[in-house]
Amino acid sequence: MSDYLKTFRDLYYSQPFKDVQSYNTDNCPYGDFIFNSKDCYLSFELGGSQNCLMMDNCMKCQDCADCSYTKYCQLCSNSLHLEHCYDCHFCHYANNCLNCLYSAELFNCHDCLGCYGLKHQQYRIFNQPFAKDDYEAKYRELLVEPEKIQAELQALKNRLGYRANYLRNSDNCAGDYLVDCHNCYECYDVNNGQDSAYLQDCFYASHKEDCFDIENGGGLELCSNSYSLGYGYNSHFCLFSTTMNNCQYCARCRNCTDCFASVYLKDKKFYILNQPYEEAEYWRKVAEIKAEFAKQGIIDIYGLVGDPVTSNQ
Repeated sequence: MSDYLKTFRDLYYSQPFKDVQSYNTDNCPYGDFIFNSKDCYLSFELGGSQNCLMMDNCMKCQDCADCSYTKYCQLCSNSLHLEHCYDCHFCHYANNCLNCLYSAELFNCHDCLGCYGLKHQQYRIFNQPFAKDDYEAKYRELLVEPEKIQAELQALKNRLGYRANYLRNSDNCAGDYLVDCHNCYECYDVNNGQDSAYLQDCFYASHKEDCFDIENGGGLELCSNSYSLGYGYNSHFCLFSTTMNNCQYCARCRNCTDCFASVYLKDKKFYILNQPYEEAEYWRKVAEIKAEFAKQGIIDIYGLVGDPVTSNQ
């Protein structure tokens, strides 16, 4: 093991890791990766939300429970991939909907039960129109048999067919659940991506441009090969870091510029292995360490971090 690699691992394992990776939260117990949220319980990958329970990969939600990949919603539960919805439950892939139940693939609909693939509709049950009073009566009748509603919904799906993928306001893209994306390849659950590839769960912050191989990232440009990287420019091989510019092989850092192979830094510039350098010397040293990493076969941050059990062996 080279001295550089050993120094990095000694630094990385020199202190206990945070039990949760959360920021600016209030009363959000039993969760992880929660940001700018309040009174949220047992939730993960949650941002800008309030009074939520058992949420996963959601943002800007209020008074919601048991939802995944849901954004800008209120009083919704037991749903997947909702956006701008209110009081919707047991729904999948709905946008701008109100008071819908056991439905899927809806856009700009309200008061729908057991419906599939509708746009700009109201007072529908199993895709059939009803007068308001008749709808409410039939709605109350069917609610006592949720299994029947789910069976009818499945029959509708089988008859009408399924989407191959969910792309909205996106062009020249390959992947699934892409919104406002352009020229994105093999990307999944991404908002506002452009000229990027192999992104996953990058929807919390807008603007992902010219990025490659990122999971859980947002507000990025010219970044690659990183996990949980937020608000970065030209940063690569980073882990659990935010607001990083021109950084490489950094872990658990915040608001750093031109830092290399460093950990636990905040508000630093021109640091290598947690030590400050003059600018000219910094670039010379970075080139030297990169050559050594190449000899050691280090190709990403995970190879640099290593196994905590064997890192000192």
